[in-house]
Amino acid sequence: MIYQLGFAIAAIASSLRTFAINLIQLRHHTHHHSVRLTALAVIAALLIVACQSRIVPHQALQLDPSTCHMVEHSMGETCVPNDPERIIALYTPPLAALLSLDIKPVGLVPVTGVADEFPSYLEGKVEGIEIVGFDYEPNLEKIIQLKPRFDFGLGSP
Repeated sequence: MIYQLGFAIAAIASSLRTFAINLIQLRHHTHHHSVRLTALAVIAALLIVACQSRIVPHQALQLDPSTCHMVEHSMGETCVPNDPERIIALYTPPLAALLSLDIKPVGLVPVTGVADEFPSYLEGKVEGIEIVGFDYEPNLEKIIQLKPRFDFGLGSP
């Protein structure tokens, strides 16, 4: 979104620059000085308006306390859904933990770097789970396409 705003501002600035140059080159006009000032004022006003951005505050997902339970961790607290669906496993040990609870995630970021290399204890259990990155580098576009409700990984603050 920031890139789109940058491209839009650049396009507007380029168009306004061309417009201003054309106005300034109209030397046959008797008030060419006032035309220049007017053109520059219009350009300045449009650039100020174009550069303003509205910041919409991000609102955290509000979960009904009866449908989740609070989990304390090193970064604070998280309300974890009681019946999690559409989970992404961001590492192989969380994948093993989920599978041991009979929860099959929709996506996985293995740390082996190879999509079909998993520890032997996971053999036959990872079919149907989409690979969404490798070696601590999740592919955010793929993850967003899977529309997860929860991600499970290991980390430190």
